[in-house]
Amino acid sequence: MNCNKRIWKLYRMCFPHSRPRELIEKDRLKVISLFKNKCSCCGIDDKFVLELDHKTFSGSVERKELKIDHKTLWKMILNGRRNLDDYQLLCCNCNFAKRQNEHC
Repeated sequence: MNCNKRIWKLYRMCFPHSRPRELIEKDRLKVISLFKNKCSCCGIDDKFVLELDHKTFSGSVERKELKIDHKTLWKMILNGRRNLDDYQLLCCNCNFAKRQNEHC
């Protein structure tokens, strides 16, 4: 058994519920497609810079209350357990501008 296989086997023993990066990225892209694949503020459609944003500045509060991370939130959105009206898709620049100015 080569080193990479041993490391992966050990990782899977320590983190049995973790998902491969490819599956996580697929979920992210599915969520992005629910929001028309573009920033709701400036319209950029580069999937590498798009982020899910809470419209009411409550993202960290929601994640702390539910004890979830962003990957779990994506799954909840895909499973219909979150209201899409509470979120919007923003690019990194617009999301940063919204945090600083309360609008993009």
